[in-house]
Amino acid sequence: MEELIYSDTEGKYFLLDYSPSHSEMVIRRVKGKEYNIDLFFKNVQKINMNVKLTGINVFRVERPDFLPAINSYDNKHVLKIIDNNGLMSYIEAGLFVVFHNNLGLLETCLGDFTWTGKNREIMALQID
Repeated sequence: MEELIYSDTEGKYFLLDYSPSHSEMVIRRVKGKEYNIDLFFKNVQKINMNVKLTGINVFRVERPDFLPAINSYDNKHVLKIIDNNGLMSYIEAGLFVVFHNNLGLLETCLGDFTWTGKNREIMALQID
């Protein structure tokens, strides 16, 4: 079963940052002078994705056979990402959050900044 949890078919997204020490990752859409859209992933265990995406649809899906669970605490679900060109990516993470902020193009929202007032949370979903 696929559950669409985020969709934006107009924007250009790119992998901005990944922190292996904190298991965090950010994909960003630069929105211009208004605000950025940051797709934040926490407890990232596996990444199989393109680094540039035109449009993005994020689905919560049952773990596919080619991404086997290795440990008993691995999630039952993973995130499947499809862009406008049909390119498919997968991320295994424990938390997905959408933030809006006004950071510089390459300024990251990882670490302590993530939960400050400068980074406005739009939605969050825990992945099980």
